[in-house]
Amino acid sequence: METRKRLAPHESFELHELLTFKNVCAAKSVAMGKLVADEELKKLLQQDFRMGQEHIKELQSLIQASDFDPIRTTEISAEEGSTVRH
Repeated sequence: METRKRLAPHESFELHELLTFKNVCAAKSVAMGKLVADEELKKLLQQDFRMGQEHIKELQSLIQASDFDPIRTTEISAEEGSTVRH
């Protein structure tokens, strides 16, 4: 049985924001790598791209392995007929 991790909404948003940031960084490393003439800087950009790809995969697997914890709202309890706040 697979156990899924619960994420609070703000945690899920932070993960998605971090994933977006890492994707932008990886794209920038590739773009800049084509423009750079210095070999040492080119190696650094390639290394940054590889590490970024690993981080992206880790973030994606973390997001996929988790359940989004829906925003808790006020509900009417059908059984009790009263307002229940979670």
